[in-house]
Amino acid sequence: MPSNVFEPLPNELVQHRIGIINALSVPGIYNHNISGINFNLRDVATFLGMLEDVSPEIKYQLNVTADVEIVIFNVSAIAVAKIFSGTQKPGKYTIF
Repeated sequence: MPSNVFEPLPNELVQHRIGIINALSVPGIYNHNISGINFNLRDVATFLGMLEDVSPEIKYQLNVTADVEIVIFNVSAIAVAKIFSGTQKPGKYTIF
């Protein structure tokens, strides 16, 4: 069998390249400079809610004195860690 039998045809190469470009694109967002504005895809994804914030910072505010319990759950709704448990006065709090 000749070796060129397994080589892709020119139109198959073009379709493969188009498939790669389409897989890497975000609809409505261009990866180049438009009117002097550079798009940072991370910022766009965060704005659209498509990027998960994995920072270990938890911020909250209390208006009254309250018993507070901060628990981390996994995707199966099982508690995996208790971060804080206690009474806190009104104010803004940040836990790292």
